[in-house]
Amino acid sequence: MTQILTALTPRHIVQVSDRRVVWTDKSSGEVTRQRDGYVKAVITPSFACSYTGIADLGGRDTAEWLAVTLSDHVNDLDGGVRALATTAEQATDPPYFQNRPLAIVCAGWTQRGSAVVPLLTVINKPPSGRRTTLAQGKIANGRMSCVVPAGQYLHKDELARVNRDVENLCKSDRDTARAIAQVLTKAIRHVARSPDRKAVVSEDVLITSLPRRDLLRSQLVVGALVEDFWSVTCIPAGESRKEHHGGPIIVGNKAAIQALPPGEGPPGGGIFTGSKIIRLPEREGAGLSLFILTDPPLGQAWGWPGDTSQ
Repeated sequence: MTQILTALTPRHIVQVSDRRVVWTDKSSGEVTRQRDGYVKAVITPSFACSYTGIADLGGRDTAEWLAVTLSDHVNDLDGGVRALATTAEQATDPPYFQNRPLAIVCAGWTQRGSAVVPLLTVINKPPSGRRTTLAQGKIANGRMSCVVPAGQYLHKDELARVNRDVENLCKSDRDTARAIAQVLTKAIRHVARSPDRKAVVSEDVLITSLPRRDLLRSQLVVGALVEDFWSVTCIPAGESRKEHHGGPIIVGNKAAIQALPPGEGPPGGGIFTGSKIIRLPEREGAGLSLFILTDPPLGQAWGWPGDTSQ
């Protein structure tokens, strides 16, 4: 099962997930097949989310299902979180999905009085068939940060260690997106190398960083881990820290597009290239307010030009 770690800090929200999907024997629970490289990151104008559990929701890749569902609700007051929870409950009702868990972790910034604070919402469909639930997480009083795990479990000491490391970064004013991502990535790779969980968690991770809105240079999604843009990057397995595009799905109003890694895009250059359309805009001139750039502030970009007010 995918492991998702989401760090909430005063300046950055960082979400890291591994990229493995496994199939298990229903009677023994043993892993029978596994596949890496799944894209599980979805970014909307309001928040980022990732999922763990069911990987074929709605008869398609779950990340694509998430993006299409959210594209109908980006203008809701909560950005579509509650609508997503309702739709997820309906989609997981068929017997085929019984005894299969699903959790969707949404994280973004919200206004609380005069302050902008990080807020996490977990949409959880337990395998027991109980109703889908919504739970919110925030930084506790007296602390500067918290790390919320989802999916594959962490031992108590592992969770304490990753929370301590992120809290220390915040206290020492070293809580950059990259530093936080390194702590979370290290924790996931520790699990991926552990004897009891290595079959279900990959060392290959996808990282999403959402700086606080007042720290943004522009409303763009960048394919490298940077401090002043929303960004998504993939760190492959092994000791190398070389980043590359993980192919996040970007959601707009009734539209969604996936930015493909350079090796998966079509040949040729150009400003708009290497994309997979998940959902075409329903009206001419509609567009996404979010784009992905390979190298800010200039470089190859993915997205639709046009209406940026959505």
